[in-house]
Amino acid sequence: MNSTRKIIRRQGNTITIELPDDFQAETVEVIMVPVEDLPKEVLPIAIDGLTELQRLLLKAPSITDEEIHSVEEKRKALNQWQKGTA
Repeated sequence: MNSTRKIIRRQGNTITIELPDDFQAETVEVIMVPVEDLPKEVLPIAIDGLTELQRLLLKAPSITDEEIHSVEEKRKALNQWQKGTA
C-alpha cells in the first residue's frame, strides 16, 4: 500500500494536498484530524507543506561522497590513535 502523511493548514474552507510524484493511486481516502492540541515539540507546525526541520535540512550544506570518505578515514585514524595502535 502506498501512503503519505502531511500536516497542512487550511485556507478558509479549502485544503490543497500536493501528492508526491511516486504516488500513483487514482482513488484516495482523506482523513482529517485536528492537530492544534499537540505540543509543538511533538508535532512541528507545517507551513507550505514543510516542517521546520525539513526547511532547515533543505538549507543545510551538502556533502559529497569523497568528503564523507575523507571524514571516515580521519575518524578511523583517530580511533586507532586512542587505542594506542597507531
